[in-house]
Amino acid sequence: MDKSWIHEENRCSGRYLEGLAKFLEFALKSSSDGELTCPCIKCGNRYRLSKNVVTDHILQNGFSQSYINWVFHGEPIMESTHYTPSPLHHGHYEVNTGHNVGQFLNDMIVGGGFNSSEDNQFFVISNQMVRS
Repeated sequence: MDKSWIHEENRCSGRYLEGLAKFLEFALKSSSDGELTCPCIKCGNRYRLSKNVVTDHILQNGFSQSYINWVFHGEPIMESTHYTPSPLHHGHYEVNTGHNVGQFLNDMIVGGGFNSSEDNQFFVISNQMVRS
């Protein structure tokens, strides 16, 4: 669907009005109650309003130019907007960042950072967790 009309400066031009009419027709197909979230600059898809009020808002305020993928109006989510985990976020916390946690803990304890038996027990348990 052509969305270039939203960049039109003259909101009374035939191109803008035709684009707006096509948008409203498209959006109403996915509305169960005849109301739409208003994509005008001021509302920013925060409010559900009647078709007539949405039309007035878009004509008065302009269509939000940052609203590219019309997901609130029936358009499927674009592939690029799906969450893709980064290499540091694999299922469990089994991430190899190149750091040796066991060595870090050992350095802290041997370095004199901890002295009590509780601290020693923490180190032993932590080391076991890192190695398993």
